[in-house]
Amino acid sequence: MLRSVGIVGCGWLGRALASRLIASGVHVVGTTGSPESAAHLAALGVESLVARFVPEGEGDLSRLHDVDAIVVAIPPSRGLDPLAQARAIARAVAATRAAHLVQISTTSVYPNAGGRVVEDDAIADHPLRRVEDSWHQDGRLVTILRCAGLYGPGRLILPYVLRAGVVVDENAPVNLVEQSDVVSAICRALESPAAGTFNLCADEHPTKGEFYRELAKRARLGVPRFDRTGEPWKVIDNRKFRERFAFRYEHPDPLKFPV
Repeated sequence: MLRSVGIVGCGWLGRALASRLIASGVHVVGTTGSPESAAHLAALGVESLVARFVPEGEGDLSRLHDVDAIVVAIPPSRGLDPLAQARAIARAVAATRAAHLVQISTTSVYPNAGGRVVEDDAIADHPLRRVEDSWHQDGRLVTILRCAGLYGPGRLILPYVLRAGVVVDENAPVNLVEQSDVVSAICRALESPAAGTFNLCADEHPTKGEFYRELAKRARLGVPRFDRTGEPWKVIDNRKFRERFAFRYEHPDPLKFPV
């Protein structure tokens, strides 16, 4: 039975995961980068630690040593080699007894090849692919979860597109996954540890034109500028995780994502 989990990086996704785990009776030890964020986490019931990993681990992480599993949910820091950051995190958690590590990665490791991509299609020398490979070097059971574009509370995507004035190829497909589904998938992976790499993405892939128009209507926002720019695209295949973990997405269609 899973009794405790360490979350390295209690940001937007890590906080949501911590809340779900605590609600199910799991003790959570989580890291964050500031005392203010640590206080917020403590109010949620997280045993919070202030720690940084640029370029080396800073902070007392000894309370991570006794957790049953580790989830690395910290995104690469701007201006820092992502592999150097991953190695700093690995050194910081090396003493933990946790036999299982889950790393949250990204589907940006795949080429925009104009078709469906599966886990074996990642670009071999992509910097974030090298980060994934680095986790397999310390002898733990490692689960890599590659997330498509993250959507959820505070991340409706459309406001960012409007502010940036981006011209959107209305025919390109979207690859998105809702926050609560990512949290559910992580929890499933923690409950039934399995080594391997898995994609997390909603089942459906409407076009960007369909998605942004529907989101604009429901959120009462403007629509971006559309064009048929021939933007490079891909479609993320999510079957491997669904089949391995008998997983069903609560939000399989981005056109019906909550607003």
